[in-house]
Amino acid sequence: KSPWCPFLSVPHGKLGCTSGFGVYSTCTLQCDPGYTPVHSNWTKLECLESLHWDIPDQSLLSCHRTEKPDKPSVTSPGQRQEVKSGSDKTLVCNLVSELVGKRKIYWYFKDKQLYSDSDLNIYVIHGANYNNEGEYFCQVEDETGKSELSTGYFLKVESSNIDNSRQY
Repeated sequence: KSPWCPFLSVPHGKLGCTSGFGVYSTCTLQCDPGYTPVHSNWTKLECLESLHWDIPDQSLLSCHRTEKPDKPSVTSPGQRQEVKSGSDKTLVCNLVSELVGKRKIYWYFKDKQLYSDSDLNIYVIHGANYNNEGEYFCQVEDETGKSELSTGYFLKVESSNIDNSRQY
């Protein structure tokens, strides 16, 4: 059995090697679709006789996403899409992609932007009333671009005995 260099794991990628991780084996970094090497001059490496890779730092061998984020989804705790008038409702923007660099999350209601935030993926409706009833969407943005709008989340406000917010 020939000696081997230590196993290397590459998030969002893999190493294609000529002879496994054996001595004098040459490996090439292959990033997953939608990802590219972070350091273009560190895409090939060799297992040396000393059983070390000819790369100064394993972190140089990495892939980052270069395509815009995947479409997120909006959910809310619990199974119901109704909220009693006067109650609070929290909507959650579920991120499907790992975001790259600075991020922003946008919330929309009836095709109008509500707000954007760089940290919060939740939107809270305080004291829900008839005017809050309708379809909500979220969208994420990072250094690679904006995602598509999420699938709509329709919120129905159940009336209560004291709901004077309905406009006629």
